[in-house]
Amino acid sequence: MLVAALPADADMAAEVELEHLTSAEVAARLAQGWTTVIIPTGGTEQNGAHLVLGKHNVVVGHTAKAIARGLGKTLVAPVMAYVPEGSIDPPEGHMLSPGTISLPEPVFAQVLEAAARSFIATGFKTVLFIGDSGGNQAAQGEVAARLTDAFAGTGARVFAIDDYYAANGQVPWLTSEGKTRRQSDPMPGFGRPPNCWRSIPAQCVRIC
Repeated sequence: MLVAALPADADMAAEVELEHLTSAEVAARLAQGWTTVIIPTGGTEQNGAHLVLGKHNVVVGHTAKAIARGLGKTLVAPVMAYVPEGSIDPPEGHMLSPGTISLPEPVFAQVLEAAARSFIATGFKTVLFIGDSGGNQAAQGEVAARLTDAFAGTGARVFAIDDYYAANGQVPWLTSEGKTRRQSDPMPGFGRPPNCWRSIPAQCVRIC
């Protein structure tokens, strides 16, 4: 028999990851006003020789938890790791590199919408999309707008937080350092400016 070790009540109060809670614990949180949920989207794609395929998933999983704790009474859904990465047949974009997993954008949008609808159906009132990859942004915005219309007047709201990706401060910082976008890309033979490494979780980085 497998027995799961349950954290103490004090630890459970700090837990924000939905998949680490039981259904009964989620119901109790909802009753206490935990009616906001973040749906983080990442991606499984090539990231050069020095970063693992799941970089986006690790980063957005980490930041989503920090955002949830900052907001208060907010839970975090499991990271959506399969996202649009380019045409599969013929392969384009990241699909030209082994290990990449791509979803057609309409399929990604359907999964995103179904997840949001699932949360609203079970009592959540505010759903937030944050995406760590550029290819996720359009579908997140479209789904949020569609669901905002669909649930108008019900008290449920869905938002795509575009600034998570578009206004993270990376480009202005690189510009201030005199770096062009090409110079800052993690391509073979190049390295990121030292300060950029500080924002990348250690488990993402491979030192070659």
